[in-house]
Amino acid sequence: MPVSVTPDGNRPPWPSAPALCLGPWIPLPAASDGTFAFRFYPGVGLGPPRGAKTADVGIHCGRIVAEPTRRERELNGLIQRLPQTGYALRQLATRLNSVYWNLPKRVRILAMKAQSARLALLFSCLGHAYMHLFTAFYFVIALSLEADWGIPNHELVKLWALGSLLVGLAALPAGWLGDRWSAPGMMAVFFIGLGISGIACGLVETTTALTLGLAAVGLFSAIYHPVGVAWLVRSARARGMALAINGIFGSLGVASAGLVAGVLIDAVSWRAAFIVPGIVCLVTGLALVTVLRLGWLRETEVDRAPEPAPSRRDMVRVYAVLLMTMAVMGLMFHGTQASLPKIFDLRLRDLAGEGALGIGALVAMVYAAGGLMQLVGGWLADRFPLKPIYLSAFVLQVPVMALIAITGSLPLLGLSVLTVVLSSAALPAENMLLARYTPSRHRSLAFGVKFVLAFAIANPAILLASWVEGRSGEFTQLYFILAAIAAVAAVIACFLPSARPIGRLAMPAE
Repeated sequence: MPVSVTPDGNRPPWPSAPALCLGPWIPLPAASDGTFAFRFYPGVGLGPPRGAKTADVGIHCGRIVAEPTRRERELNGLIQRLPQTGYALRQLATRLNSVYWNLPKRVRILAMKAQSARLALLFSCLGHAYMHLFTAFYFVIALSLEADWGIPNHELVKLWALGSLLVGLAALPAGWLGDRWSAPGMMAVFFIGLGISGIACGLVETTTALTLGLAAVGLFSAIYHPVGVAWLVRSARARGMALAINGIFGSLGVASAGLVAGVLIDAVSWRAAFIVPGIVCLVTGLALVTVLRLGWLRETEVDRAPEPAPSRRDMVRVYAVLLMTMAVMGLMFHGTQASLPKIFDLRLRDLAGEGALGIGALVAMVYAAGGLMQLVGGWLADRFPLKPIYLSAFVLQVPVMALIAITGSLPLLGLSVLTVVLSSAALPAENMLLARYTPSRHRSLAFGVKFVLAFAIANPAILLASWVEGRSGEFTQLYFILAAIAAVAAVIACFLPSARPIGRLAMPAE
């Protein structure tokens, strides 16, 4: 739109096209003589800051020498409305901010704590999913490596032995650092380190390099359980349900491991099955660092739902029992996780079809079904005594493990779901027992001890599965052994003290 400009010597030069003015120079409606007036706002943005003074510049911009087109008129009208819209939004933000700061201090603190608790739950759940995804998908990737590198599956599985050992051994120092330094800070290290390790595994060319990459995966994975679970327990009010939701994410991580690996292997290659999850994990870590720096997530020093202190005698008794039962739970979990993909490959190939995707989908279905059961386990743990819930899981595992050893086809699939369901349902009760009988200031260390046992036992579990397969080409003997140790654990769990459910003690009337 051509304009005849008449600049004012005391002000900045007028723009040559008033209809396109943005920023602090606001075009006003055209006067009857065809001139444009502008109003200058001495501030930054589309509208005046609250309380800012305005200065009418007057009609100095110029005279229209050509009639504006319809498009120019519409654009001019839109631009004229932008400052008013921006000003209205700023006014709304100011009022909301005023409302927030006029709230009682206690209400503001509770709101901040609620936001921090929700973010803690979110990142704790994501961490649980990533941790189990990274420690489970290698067994599906190994099926592709077997053909690509020409190495037998039982030899490839051994490459993860060092990583699985570090998942357990590094849990204790990780828990100590979580108590002494910062739980959210350790979680940021977990996400970033695990992501970089996964990417590195996708770039290797030799078995030695892959062993080192998997060892790094195990080292950073060790951070999650002692730090992430203790962090969640401190932040949660209804612990049973929070642990159940967290457990579902862990089970979904295990379930999606086979599916994610299978899809990426069939669509791209086994390298993508390492690299893509690594990138996602790395981005999550950077997001957590950002949230921490913005102050949206704060570390909780004390429990949101404090509980009565247990007696020293009960603490010693619970620790003695749980040291043994948690080791057995870890042996069953890792023995099953290491063997199920190959068992399905051997016994369910007609159902799974060719390629890694079918096997991965079956494994995903098994662990997804088990993960949903944790909601039931968490609900039960909040409302009923923990001992019967925990004991029942071991008792029922005995016949299930024995039947897996000798069945095939669809019954094998159903029994596989059942064994994962029983393990998943017991986890909220197990974690709540450990949390209740441990002082808050030492809880990360206590969970570190738990996962030293649970994941250090993964190394002999994997070696046992590899030895049984190498000796017989099948896993029948493995599941008979798991049935026997489940029976032993059931007897040991009988010595747990009887107590009311934690949830009722932990949730005062609001």
